[in-house]
Amino acid sequence: LAAHYAPHTTLVLVQSAELEEELELPANVAVLALREPQGDIRVTSWITAPNEPGRYGHDLYANLRTLDASGAKRIVVEAPPPLQLAA
Repeated sequence: LAAHYAPHTTLVLVQSAELEEELELPANVAVLALREPQGDIRVTSWITAPNEPGRYGHDLYANLRTLDASGAKRIVVEAPPPLQLAA
């Protein structure tokens, strides 16, 4: 729909194990991850997303807008873990 939000900045979705790999190259990058930055990672902006699925979804577009406005050339989003459905 025309009303849906889409960032203007290029966005890449990575698996958790690939996150540090994506950040190794010096770049103007903004990050949405499920954990705090580790080590001496230099990024334009880092948002630690809530680990609870409902809150993650609730905050997602606000977080993307914040990262989009950060001036970064690329947004890296750590893929959330798959939902565990109750049996």
